Amino acid sequence: MPYQRVFESVEKGHGRIDIRKITVLPGCPMVHKFPGAKQIFSIERIRQDLAGAPLTSDISYCITSLNHKKAGAERLLEMNRGHWHIENKLHYIRDVTFKEDSSRIRTGNGAHAMAILKNLTINIFRTAGVNNIKSAVEDCTLNPKKIFSFFNCAVR
Repeated sequence: MPYQRVFESVEKGHGRIDIRKITVLPGCPMVHKFPGAKQIFSIERIRQDLAGAPLTSDISYCITSLNHKKAGAERLLEMNRGHWHIENKLHYIRDVTFKEDSSRIRTGNGAHAMAILKNLTINIFRTAGVNNIKSAVEDCTLNPKKIFSFFNCAVR
C-alpha cells in the first residue's frame, strides 16, 4: 500500500460543515531540528456554519515521533481529532463542574496546584468507573467519607 501524504475528511453536524485536510510534508528539512521527530504535517480546518455565519479556516503545523509506517495521513488526522476530544472533555469538566473559569486564584502556584488537584479528582472518579463526575463531587461534598470508597476502587 503506497504511503498516503494527503487526506481530507468532511463532517456535517451541529449546524455546520467541517472540512479537515492533512498534508504530511515529505522530507522536510525542519524535521532534523527536532530530536525524535519523524514527520511534520499541516492540518487545515475549514468550517462553514449552515446558519449563514462567515466561513472560518485555520492551519496548524504539527510534529510527531511516529514514522510514516506507523501513521499515515489518515491516521494522523484521526489521532489529532481524538486528542482534542479528550482535551475538550477534560476542560469541560474543569470549567463546568469545578467552575475553574470563575476561580479567583491568580497568584503564585495556587492555580497550578488547584489544577493538579482537580485532575487527580477527575482521574480517581474515572478510574473508579464514575460516569457523572458532577454527581460524584456533590455526593462527596455531602458525605466526605464517601471519597475513600472511590479511592479504594481506583487503587486496585
